[in-house]
Amino acid sequence: MMKFVYLLFAIAMLCSCYNEKDIVPTEGAEKMYTLPQGGNADYDPDIVGWFEKYGFYVVYDFDPEDVYWADRNWEGFTGVPGLSDGSLEVTKGDPKYIGPLLEMFKTFFLKYYTEDQLACMPLKVFLCSKLDSRGWDGNVPAEETTRLWFYQGYDYFALNGASKEESENFDDGDKTEFMRNINRAFIRILLGQEKLVVPEEFSKVSNYTVYTGNGIFPCYPDEYPKPWYNSDCFTQGYLNIQTAKAGLTKEQMQYYDFIYYVDLVMSYSLAELEEGEGQWAENWGEKFNQPYMNYLGLLNPVYELTKIRQKYDIVVDYIRDILGDDYDRIQYPERFVEVE
Repeated sequence: MMKFVYLLFAIAMLCSCYNEKDIVPTEGAEKMYTLPQGGNADYDPDIVGWFEKYGFYVVYDFDPEDVYWADRNWEGFTGVPGLSDGSLEVTKGDPKYIGPLLEMFKTFFLKYYTEDQLACMPLKVFLCSKLDSRGWDGNVPAEETTRLWFYQGYDYFALNGASKEESENFDDGDKTEFMRNINRAFIRILLGQEKLVVPEEFSKVSNYTVYTGNGIFPCYPDEYPKPWYNSDCFTQGYLNIQTAKAGLTKEQMQYYDFIYYVDLVMSYSLAELEEGEGQWAENWGEKFNQPYMNYLGLLNPVYELTKIRQKYDIVVDYIRDILGDDYDRIQYPERFVEVE
């Protein structure tokens, strides 16, 4: 009992020493890095200007831990069996090759967006000389490493290419991959912050009925041709059955459906969608329409998915309004293949 009394007395003494005037709030944006990092490079004025205008840091002198930290998670790859961690292996950018990477950043990203939209950028953009993803095979680190050109993490974008090897070998296919991934991620951010909205004509193609009973909403995609009585989510124009399930409002259904279509038009060439053979019913997971299923062949005329084609065309026009003719790199990548 006496210990408890002493504890209360100590707390009271501490509280009596508290002085609100001792707390001084930080004014302005939080200074996480000092800019410019180099000080006299040709690209430093751009980096400083972006921070002053839009509020995001572009940094190439950083610790890998800055990229691996994700609030409650760790995204760095340790390679220690049994240790729960991430898949990333990152090396900071080489100052000699920052310039070419920033030209890519400007050419295939920044120029598409307004000042108001760029104010929605993540806080940090890390420029890397190595940006790899490793996996696990059971409890053993996988040998295979996947090179990434872009990664979206906890309030940051990470860009690859700030090295001699990557800068000298950055071909048109790499440019397309870079452009596809960074713009897809940012468009989703803008939709989430209502700087972009779902077009009205898109919302009119499917009925977006809020179903309440089991078995009433569309069924899973399966082999084609479909029997006359079977109305699956693809036939009704949904890319994923989760869009049509109970628990979402009509507006939520339209929003998530549109996000799926944005991912579709930014992830596949038109040839892959029109000429491929549908794979969605070949294994158990994709038959049940997982969020990142294989959509190859989805626009193949043999499947007669007219609503999906209609909505695809609407979203293509929507994205083309943002990216202009550069969207051809994604829709028609074969036109940009270098022929020796």
